[in-house]
Amino acid sequence: MARDTGEKPHQCAHCDYRSVRLPEMKRHIMSLHTGENPHCCPDCDHTVTSQELNRHIMACHTGEKPHQCFYCDYKSFHLGNVKRLIKIHHTEEKPYQCPRCDYKSVTLQNLERHLMARHRDQKPN
Repeated sequence: MARDTGEKPHQCAHCDYRSVRLPEMKRHIMSLHTGENPHCCPDCDHTVTSQELNRHIMACHTGEKPHQCFYCDYKSFHLGNVKRLIKIHHTEEKPYQCPRCDYKSVTLQNLERHLMARHRDQKPN
C-alpha cells in the first residue's frame, strides 16, 4: 500500500504537490488552486464543495429517494435513473436502430454493445 511505502502516486496538475490518497489531492486542489473550500463528508472520505455536501450526504448516506416511477414502486435519489427505468421497462419506444440488421434498442449504449457483439467483423454498409 502507498501509505506503507511512502509512495505518493497522486500528482497535482498545478504544482509539485503529491499525496498518498486521492481525497487529500482533491482537498489540496480545491483549497489552493480553485479557491473553493473543501468539505470532507463526515461519513466517508469524499471531498466536495460546500454546495455539494448536502446533496452527496442525501444521495449516498441517508437512503432518501425522492423520485418515484409513475408505473411501479421503483424510487431513486436521481431523477435520471427513474427516467431511464421508464424508457427501458415501461415504454415500447426503441429509437436506436441497428444499421446492419433489424435490432432496435432503447438506449444508444445497448445498440453499441449489440454492434460490438454481433457485427464487429462486418464492414459498414
